[in-house]
Amino acid sequence: MTLQTIQNEFVKLRYLVGYSIRSAQAGGLANILSMFATVVLVVVQVYVWKLGNASTAIFSYLLIGRLYKSLAENYFIGTMSSDIISGNLSRVLLLPSSTMRLYYFLMVGKRVFRNLIEFFGFVIATVICVNYFVQIEYNLGVLWILVLFLPITFTINHFTGMIVGCLAFIISDKRDFTGIDNIYYNMREVLGGRLIPLNLLPFSGFFIATPFAWQLHYPMQIYLGVYQGWDIVKAWIYGVLWCLALYFIASFVFRVGLKSNESSGL
Repeated sequence: MTLQTIQNEFVKLRYLVGYSIRSAQAGGLANILSMFATVVLVVVQVYVWKLGNASTAIFSYLLIGRLYKSLAENYFIGTMSSDIISGNLSRVLLLPSSTMRLYYFLMVGKRVFRNLIEFFGFVIATVICVNYFVQIEYNLGVLWILVLFLPITFTINHFTGMIVGCLAFIISDKRDFTGIDNIYYNMREVLGGRLIPLNLLPFSGFFIATPFAWQLHYPMQIYLGVYQGWDIVKAWIYGVLWCLALYFIASFVFRVGLKSNESSGL
């Protein structure tokens, strides 16, 4: 690959991400309402945990964990299934860039602005909770380490969303796929530890072995000081390996889905 080719690819990706960011900024009122809903939801949940006399570590997990997760969120399952069912995938396949790569960087652009909006909502909620309801543990020295885990969480969410989204190849009615969509998100909430910390669940060893554990479990174990030194390095390496594994699984499922739809002219 020549230097000129690399430069051309970089320009394409930069344009794609930039265009996606600009497109995602539409609907200012919707963003404000979404941020308000986030604040209310988190404050109510923390208050309920407070009534149950949860520990400081739990509140740190819930509040700092949501700040982390909001920056790495990826709802690609909706884009994937919608393009398949609507037929827009045919247009995407005709583009000169690799479909897998194009979709990935498209979602990077679409999520940057939206994730920042959600992040600010969680920041406001955290400030309210810390000032009026609870105390949390501060470990600001490891925040730079959590930044290294953001791409892992984003990528895992992207490719798991693609794998499930490919079910749209065999479920052609968007109304029916909504049920699959809801099951996926509900399971991800539990498997990712968003509702309850994974180490508090029975059979926790199983839950922390799934790729969803990189949504909250591993980053928050680092923040809370449970993981240090080599444990952090291993968690990062395993996270990268999950990203690679899910990429190949998603590629395979995508190819199988396309092949099964050849007769329909997709």
